[in-house]
Amino acid sequence: MTHNRPYAGGYVLDRHGRPGLGINALQLEVCRTLYLDARLAGTSARLPGVARLIAELVRTLADDVLPDRRDYGLPLAAE
Repeated sequence: MTHNRPYAGGYVLDRHGRPGLGINALQLEVCRTLYLDARLAGTSARLPGVARLIAELVRTLADDVLPDRRDYGLPLAAE
């Protein structure tokens, strides 16, 4: 797929997705104002809630997409 390229997340999606194996990658961008203070210099009190929301999204997607938890030997994303 070549639309919407180049963009900053392309490397992550290319590295961690394997459409041929039925493994698609998803890049989620979160607005900094949701978890940083008004100056965008430090974290805000909302950070734990945002982190919980993202963690739950990841768990839900993992259960739906890879219910058998097979190990495909793919690198883990840390970005």
